[in-house]
Amino acid sequence: MISKAAYEMNKSYAQAISEAINDYYDGSDYKNISEMVKAFNAVEPDAPVSESTFRTWLHHKSVPDLYYVVRLAEFMDMDLYDLIYSRKED
Repeated sequence: MISKAAYEMNKSYAQAISEAINDYYDGSDYKNISEMVKAFNAVEPDAPVSESTFRTWLHHKSVPDLYYVVRLAEFMDMDLYDLIYSRKED
């Protein structure tokens, strides 16, 4: 039962983070995801992420570890709680 709950929670987080990344991308001036990944890596040079990994987050196939969740929130200028729980600002 705990494993099912953990699976559902992980799935929910993956979807929320994916939605936040997509919303950020849609509201940005990036021409494609590659540009966004390059911008992320420029801001976070100590933790570069591959485009393929970024795309797994984008398509909610995986959840970034906590280090990258924090970096994504900073990059997208979002509150960490809002990123994880997909809360929209009013």
